[in-house]
Amino acid sequence: MNVVLLLFAVMLGTGRSVFSKRMISGKNGKKSFYFNQFLLFLSGLVSIFACNIKAFSTVTAKTFFYGAIFGIVTIIAQWCYTVALSMGPTSICAMVYSFGFIFPTVSGAIFWNEPFGVTTLIGLIIAVSAIIASSFSDKKENKKNIGFIIPNLIAMAASGGLGILQKLHQESADKHNLDGFLVIAFMLATIISLIMTLVSKAEDTKKPKFNIFPILAGACFGIVSLVNTLLAGRMESAILFPTLNIGVMMACLISGIIIFKEKPTKPQLIAFGLGIAAILVLSI
Repeated sequence: MNVVLLLFAVMLGTGRSVFSKRMISGKNGKKSFYFNQFLLFLSGLVSIFACNIKAFSTVTAKTFFYGAIFGIVTIIAQWCYTVALSMGPTSICAMVYSFGFIFPTVSGAIFWNEPFGVTTLIGLIIAVSAIIASSFSDKKENKKNIGFIIPNLIAMAASGGLGILQKLHQESADKHNLDGFLVIAFMLATIISLIMTLVSKAEDTKKPKFNIFPILAGACFGIVSLVNTLLAGRMESAILFPTLNIGVMMACLISGIIIFKEKPTKPQLIAFGLGIAAILVLSI
């Protein structure tokens, strides 16, 4: 059952990246950006409710606390990841973002006595090397083309925080409040995104345009958060997160080439190769 859920999570994670990339194609002002984020989180919230209509009724004080923090970190992760995708190649953005698993992997060894051997250390070193390599550009490239790295790194750190929070909640006595935990998170993210949409000034006279991609990205994000949190309580961090992320990385590379006609540079291909090597080593 875990394998099936893992494959499903890879599909959803890839869908989230691809649809997030599509929703910011072209010029987007701040108001349009926040409006799309509002639609994304609202879609995620509806998707979670669709999985369990009584999700909110099971919320405890501890679940509300974890959910609120998860919501804030989710906002940081999604907003920064969207900005990174608007400037950088899908495969590299997905790779750097996926390296957030480093944080729950290390915390799993420190707080939950999960295995952390020499291979794990080597894998982490290779992962860091991949991140560094992804920041380099060919001589022909303009330096602004690597501007996606900073928001990508912030999104990566936030992604790691999400993994730790998922683990904390699923290791607590309130792990049965999984749906409620995510409902609180996505509800908070939806409200904050709506407020930002309302207070942001439009950069032109046109109102933010409605499009389907934020809704699709949000549906993928909401359900994959549900599946990932469930798996976090069933599988070791050192196995779950590396395996999940290598699948998303490979799928995003293929999607970037086919859908967005991206042509990875040599440094980016080296970074991608190192990324795969890192995850393979970490999964040993």
